[in-house]
Amino acid sequence: MFNIKRIICGALAAITALSLASCRKADEGYVAGGELVVIQDYSDIRLGVYGIDTLNPIATKSESVQKITNIVYESLFTIDESGKEVPMLAYSYDVSADGKQIEVTLKNNVKWHDGQNFTAEDVAYTLSKMKESGGLYSNISSKIHSFTATDKNTIIINFEKEEPSPAHLLTFPIISRNAYYSESADFTPIGTGSYKFISKSGTDIVLEPNSRWHEGNVSERKIIVKILKDKNAVLEAFNVGEIDAITSDELSSGATPKSNSSSKSMVSDRLVFLGFNTASPVMTKAVRKAINESLDRKKIVEKDAYGQGMAAEISINPESWVMVKDANKTTGSYPEDFMETDGYVIKDGVYHKDDVRLTIRLLVNSDNVERSMLADSMASTLKTAGFDVVLEKTSYQEYTAKIGSDDFDMFIGETEVGNNLNPAAMLTGDSNYFNFDASHIKTAMSRICGVSDKDEIKVQIGEFITMFYIDPPYLPLYFKTENVIYGSYVSGIEKPVSFDPYKCIEKWYFYDKDGKESKGNADE
Repeated sequence: MFNIKRIICGALAAITALSLASCRKADEGYVAGGELVVIQDYSDIRLGVYGIDTLNPIATKSESVQKITNIVYESLFTIDESGKEVPMLAYSYDVSADGKQIEVTLKNNVKWHDGQNFTAEDVAYTLSKMKESGGLYSNISSKIHSFTATDKNTIIINFEKEEPSPAHLLTFPIISRNAYYSESADFTPIGTGSYKFISKSGTDIVLEPNSRWHEGNVSERKIIVKILKDKNAVLEAFNVGEIDAITSDELSSGATPKSNSSSKSMVSDRLVFLGFNTASPVMTKAVRKAINESLDRKKIVEKDAYGQGMAAEISINPESWVMVKDANKTTGSYPEDFMETDGYVIKDGVYHKDDVRLTIRLLVNSDNVERSMLADSMASTLKTAGFDVVLEKTSYQEYTAKIGSDDFDMFIGETEVGNNLNPAAMLTGDSNYFNFDASHIKTAMSRICGVSDKDEIKVQIGEFITMFYIDPPYLPLYFKTENVIYGSYVSGIEKPVSFDPYKCIEKWYFYDKDGKESKGNADE
């Protein structure tokens, strides 16, 4: 089946019909009236999956399965590349002044793939099942205290504590209360998304366009998901052209995709940071601020993360709309200025205080090669700046034990901060590993929670950044980046997000702008 794709030319006007004739399926292409008219093929989109436990989206523990079920199911909200919440099944919402309750009004034109109406009872049912299961969304369900469907189009959700952006937490898939529930391999997905589940065999999962999708932008191509053994098999299938796209987390260490592939990057929610033990005698406020000024995050990303990261100032995605570009992110002072105020002087290239050498222990998990190498590089940088850093590389078990017993000065860590716009997420509850008095942080957060005015939220985030730099309990270094990698013939890919890398897959099409073989030709 074919469809005519019209593209306003610009620079493409120079492409001639002769260059297009090299593609058998594009031999009707021509340039006329300032438009390039080409024939695009509608062969199936092919993806890969491994580690299938269940196709139940709230029970699965497989991130590979999650990518596929996200095509079938929808959430109340999604998050765009700028960090803004975008309604999916929700129509509108209101947040209480204390940030502990959200009332969501649902769209009233949504139907499940089996034809039944979507209602607030489905949301309540999903939340109850999430509380029982131990799937990938258990970290979200643990934040929810209670919920009530007040009518067929309204759900009220109460949180355990105030949340600065509760809509950002409502990104879990909603399941039907009328569908057969199972957490085993026999679960049959029934969603509301742009694609619906048709069948599952020992080798393939078949998805077809949902003709009653409430967004109306229905694709004309099926999705065939090949069931593969592991991530290595996924990469191999991509490299030989059996599947059309993969994600970078499916690349084993040292593995590379085929050379004629393309990619789009996305910022993950994995934050790499340098943690301080603020109770350690050597980790005074002045020392922590001096270390902050001694580190160049962009160089760390380029050198130690091999460019696969984005430098971060606080624990919020640097691409987020809330990040204020002119916020006071630096103190404007040199490291030695802070050290001098604390009584330190350089002696033989190392800071001393009252003739006592400043020695700082840096703890790192030796089982993690990436972080171990980062620790080597960071220790070298800080030694050049006058800090005598002693590396302590331990097993993961010992590493966690030392952090738990405060037996460290600094440590390199990595954490998942989620989608929530909460700059204090690492300083509250059990996640405060820094012995840091966060009472003033909580006060600052209370000014953000319940605020609906976007400009006011940005102001409060900017003030938080300034306060954070005055007394840093830890230093965000960078958010890891990931990629969607796809064949050169795939077009229409929009900016992906880490929790939904195949977002807007219904807009994908196959067309080779360079006149090389399209996917359809390669299949023949």
